[in-house]
Amino acid sequence: MLELERSLLQLRQEVLLKMGEPKLSRKSYSGPNHPWQKRRIIEEADLRRKYAYKSKKELWKTASKLRRWREQGRSLISQAGTKQGELETVQLITKLSSYGLVPKDGKIEDVLNLKLENVLDRRLQSIVYRKGLANTIKQARQLVSHGHVRIGEDKVSSPSHLVKVSEESEVNVDIQVINVGGISNEEIAAISSARDSGESGSEPVKEE
Repeated sequence: MLELERSLLQLRQEVLLKMGEPKLSRKSYSGPNHPWQKRRIIEEADLRRKYAYKSKKELWKTASKLRRWREQGRSLISQAGTKQGELETVQLITKLSSYGLVPKDGKIEDVLNLKLENVLDRRLQSIVYRKGLANTIKQARQLVSHGHVRIGEDKVSSPSHLVKVSEESEVNVDIQVINVGGISNEEIAAISSARDSGESGSEPVKEE
């Protein structure tokens, strides 16, 4: 029995040497330093009602991403005037402008002024709702999660996927899924047009 265990251990070591021992993946986000802060809890509850994310973990991931961009921005301010600093500044501005978060000719100050809502508005779930492809933000999440949303020819099932400005016009939903709720293509177009133009006072489309 002991001999068998040694043989298995040796075999495992040989396999690990050939394949490489797997490492534990690190968390890509960090939560709040203090779990019970009334103001933060209220703010998170308001954001959850507005953006209908599944758990606070989703919000913390987005917040961590924004925090890293801000930290990079502050670091680049200290590198102002250097060739490397200018190169990294252009790269950061180009990346964020592709998501519509800062202007194409933006500055580091625009990065530092970004708010969490700006990033949440670029999530696929938010884009689907804003384009009028779903009646509610929760329905938008359901459509994305169930694989009914495409960006171009690619099916995307992650509600937190950040949509680039160039991809926004390619976001589409399986019309047959929408029609199950009794909404016609004309009504979908009307909702989308009203939301994009920011019209107020118009009556919402009702299901028959």
